[in-house]
Amino acid sequence: MINTKQLFLALSLLFSITAKAQEIPQEQTEEWASEIEKGEIATYDSVSVMSYKGLYGLVDHNGMPVTSFKYSSISKFSNGFAIVRIDSLSDEVFENDLSETYEKFGIINSLGKEIVPVEYDNVSYFKEDLGMITKNYKSGFINKEGEIIIPIKYNSVELFSNGLALATLIDSLPIKDSEFFNFFYKVGFINKRNEEIIPIQYSMIIDHFNEGYFIVRAFDMENYNPSNLYTKEELSKGKWGYFDSFGKKITPLKYDGACEFSEGLAIVNLGGEQLALGSNKVDGGLWGFIDKTGKEVIPLIYDEVWNFSEGRAKVKLDGETFYIDKTGKRLE
Repeated sequence: MINTKQLFLALSLLFSITAKAQEIPQEQTEEWASEIEKGEIATYDSVSVMSYKGLYGLVDHNGMPVTSFKYSSISKFSNGFAIVRIDSLSDEVFENDLSETYEKFGIINSLGKEIVPVEYDNVSYFKEDLGMITKNYKSGFINKEGEIIIPIKYNSVELFSNGLALATLIDSLPIKDSEFFNFFYKVGFINKRNEEIIPIQYSMIIDHFNEGYFIVRAFDMENYNPSNLYTKEELSKGKWGYFDSFGKKITPLKYDGACEFSEGLAIVNLGGEQLALGSNKVDGGLWGFIDKTGKEVIPLIYDEVWNFSEGRAKVKLDGETFYIDKTGKRLE
């Protein structure tokens, strides 16, 4: 931790450094030292975050400046990186002669270097060596060297996990009985080379990596006809299918209900009615199970089914409830 003694002992060394790095006149150095003592302090492995006249910067544990005091905020350090923010006023003047304040974000390391320039509308911490950046309502990814690895072109992204990231694009679709366009969100998965492992053409993806690598997703847009007018209800309906994390289609998109894998099998449904728009939960229809190759190992003949537990599952058929094994054989 930095204490008062350390700060004042460092003052003689700080005159030239402060004037250059912090752009604070030398005559204000003593004022700076007095102010900084009262500033908010957060200490990390090699630096402390401190404030001067409402702005924040980094100093080392000897009180030497690491950055200038120019940031509106500095987040906690995570794996050697912190998110910084700079507020500025717009050149445009709005109602009541007030200018709008703009926030820009970047990332610094513990040496005070701006790894990601403070020019983005939003940034994230790094995960799997890449961080999310957003500018003008579009998002992409940047690496720890400040290089944009994935272009800023997606309407939204999630951070990488297991080498894949969920990415979203928006289409404007004409809606029946509406004079306005409806925004339709299409989602898919990209890898770190910006390749679409799961094409960005689906309206929902759930259960991203259940049991290691299987993905459940819904509502294929391959057969969408832009010349047709659809209702919002029609756009919210669709069939469900399964894909693996390499983008291979495991089943056709044909199921009205599709659940996560448990003990290597997943519950599927045909003929059920959605409980809510966009939901994979359904009521009615017939139920059965598929394996991770997409094969219907237990036929869709049951009125109700439950997940497998310890090698057996409860099912209901023609009003009778009993247990079956993973081959579909009835257990007594």
